[in-house]
Amino acid sequence: MNSMSKFNKLKGKWKHVSPWDSDDYLALYEISGTELEPLITGIDLNDSEEFVISDLSWSNDILSFESYMPSTQRKGINKFWLNDSGKITSEFTFTVIEELERETT
Repeated sequence: MNSMSKFNKLKGKWKHVSPWDSDDYLALYEISGTELEPLITGIDLNDSEEFVISDLSWSNDILSFESYMPSTQRKGINKFWLNDSGKITSEFTFTVIEELERETT
């Protein structure tokens, strides 16, 4: 299977297959475009808020991109690849900005 056919098999709408203990990760992604110019959109299935997607790339059979959710200010690094069962494996690393206070004893 060549790289182009793997990208073409990623095209379409995708959502999580496993139930989560939190609604924070329920998203729908739509992949289109080409290997040289991939396109992806994403929405939160709870409230239909759209992710801001940037830095898309297709390399070594992995679709990589950054996502940003305006309401929560959560930024994510996403990697999608087609697994042997014909589904997408999604690796999602996110950044949370929080405030810490000094512990007093």
